[in-house]
Amino acid sequence: MRELAEETGLTGFTVGPCVARREFKMELGAQKVFAVEHYFAIEVGDITPDVSGFTALEREIVLGWRWWSAKAVAASAELIFPEKLDLLLRDLDR
Repeated sequence: MRELAEETGLTGFTVGPCVARREFKMELGAQKVFAVEHYFAIEVGDITPDVSGFTALEREIVLGWRWWSAKAVAASAELIFPEKLDLLLRDLDR
């Protein structure tokens, strides 16, 4: 819930199950880190993220966002994480 609020400004939502996890090494600015990401299902309506809680680094490296339908994810040639997100979304929609 903390990450959801910090990174999107969204609060008051019920967090569903963890649907994916990934671990990887990455560079975050000049810093090298080992990241562990957990992906949770959350149902929301038509919302606009509030990024006023972003750190200076997040403001620098986050170039934008958009909401995707499961169909758009499946059809996209973009690099999207977690891998096979379209299948996770399809399974959640059942």
